[in-house]
Amino acid sequence: MFGYMGKILRVDLTSGKIEEQALDEKMAQKYIGGSGLAARIIYDEVGPGVEPFSPDNSLVFAVGPYQGTGIPLSSRYEVATRSPLTGIWAEASSGGWVGPFLKRAGYDAIVIKGKAQKPVYLLVTDAGVEIKDASSLWGKDAYETEEKIRNELEDRDVRVACIGQGGENLVKFAGVMNDMGRTAGRSGVGAVMGSKNLKALAVKGKKTVSIADKGRLSKLIRGTAKLAKDGPVSVMYNKYGTAILLDIWESIGDVPFKYWARGDAKRGECARIAANIGGAKMQREILTKSYHCYGCPLGCGRLVKVTSPAKYAVEGHGAEYQSSAALGTLCMVDNMAAIAKANDMCNRYGIDTIETGSIIAFAMSCYEKGWIADSDTDGIDLEWGNADAVIAMVDKIGKREGLGDVLADGLIPAAQKIGHDSINIVMHSKGQAFPMHDPRAFPGLAIAYGTSERGACHMHGIGWAEPVGFGFTSFHIGGKGVKKYSLEGQPLNTKVSQDLADVSDSLVQCKFTVMAFITPKTQAAMLSAITGQEFDVEELLMAGERMFNLKRLFNCRFGMIRKDDIIPEMVPVPVTGNYVPKGEELEKAIDEYYELRGWTKDGIPTAAKIRELEIENVERPQ
Repeated sequence: MFGYMGKILRVDLTSGKIEEQALDEKMAQKYIGGSGLAARIIYDEVGPGVEPFSPDNSLVFAVGPYQGTGIPLSSRYEVATRSPLTGIWAEASSGGWVGPFLKRAGYDAIVIKGKAQKPVYLLVTDAGVEIKDASSLWGKDAYETEEKIRNELEDRDVRVACIGQGGENLVKFAGVMNDMGRTAGRSGVGAVMGSKNLKALAVKGKKTVSIADKGRLSKLIRGTAKLAKDGPVSVMYNKYGTAILLDIWESIGDVPFKYWARGDAKRGECARIAANIGGAKMQREILTKSYHCYGCPLGCGRLVKVTSPAKYAVEGHGAEYQSSAALGTLCMVDNMAAIAKANDMCNRYGIDTIETGSIIAFAMSCYEKGWIADSDTDGIDLEWGNADAVIAMVDKIGKREGLGDVLADGLIPAAQKIGHDSINIVMHSKGQAFPMHDPRAFPGLAIAYGTSERGACHMHGIGWAEPVGFGFTSFHIGGKGVKKYSLEGQPLNTKVSQDLADVSDSLVQCKFTVMAFITPKTQAAMLSAITGQEFDVEELLMAGERMFNLKRLFNCRFGMIRKDDIIPEMVPVPVTGNYVPKGEELEKAIDEYYELRGWTKDGIPTAAKIRELEIENVERPQ
């Protein structure tokens, strides 16, 4: 098979059985790879009686046809399972070097089931597969784990995806870390690793990917590489990283403050905080160099160094926009050095910075309202802006100590334990925290967050950013221009962009392709050159729609219905003209979205839609 290694590796940690399975060519054509392939595997294997921490839950690492081909922005891999945080579909993606090395080891996916009797790690190379003892690694942070595995194997070229203590302790928003700071962060995929006593996956290989038309692919790569490197957005991200969005988007109300309760139309305190921790100041004061993922010309990663004050001393991966906002503006923290420290701690514990910052900010809000008392915090002063309190709570969450043990279960369980009226201030979709973009500034997010397959997600449905040019009208693929502070046109943009996101996560390619203007037409041409089968944009979008609907059917299996697609009502803030997407307007937009999707009024794919998309062997809830 051109573009694929043609094999799926299956590992049962309970029995120690390791076997290879041929990749079904028809399945690859319909679901492409990455998260699409994982969705088909997980739907078939994880039934309604399988709990997230059950040994029977499947954990899938998957790559797509783009890995190992030299295509820009295709260094990623996908991790998928049933989420312990939301109870539904979970997927997370990470850049770095693991994805290409996994594929060059000879596999399109690794499916892991069971639970080892003691801590283990999985070594996968083109020479063979081993389940190795990880007892000496248990209790180590993610950075230590990566280093120790390389030293043990005496091979600096081995790439490691692992969990820190957060995953071991079943923090329900633990992620999978790789390359000393990259992370498949969301939905608790690292906690599922921990539940299986699986500390790490180490990969290495030198196998080559067969390409149907090398000349055509090379020409397409040459046509995109310069734009991916020298385009205006690419240059900005290379110089300042994604944290520059704090500097840019605070003025239009997209950056959240004080756990979504504060906005400053006069550009006062909020603007000051954003400027103090944004990408421009990071570049001036603590940046040591930019970081490139495997084969990526962009280099948006940050390597930073903080020496003073000593309590915040850190050297390593710098905070991205999402991390800076969650640990910073959401908690009203204006100290960039402290945020660098908190971000580093999250990486070492292996816990999602979005969820961690969100739940600490939620706790600060509860503390302010008197719902959390001093006796609950072990002496930690959860006042807004207290950077040391944020750092202390990261430590508590990673170790599951004190209040951190309550927060480690996620926003909804924490609110249920804290009580009072706290459940009504939680900003989430399906139990997963809002990312750091604001539906009051970009109303399309109200639909995208609500209907995302994995709970609130800004990357699955980037049509919300159409008003600032990161949309679809320039690609001519079905989206439309939208008005500021309006849901008009947003159901269509959300639907199209969600389908396109699933395409990217199956190829697998970084979402920054949109910002680098690598169009869906080019993506289709590249896939055609790799596989020898012709794809056009419409076929790609249908494949994306197929994947999205399969994941929706998986979620319906666990009881997800329309009410789960309506986000909580937010408080008005002046910076967005006091606009809030809510009530009848939002319900009407969801109706339109369901109609475009071919779903019932309850949000269930119709039998006709399932037939149209040729989704086979599925159960449709009645």
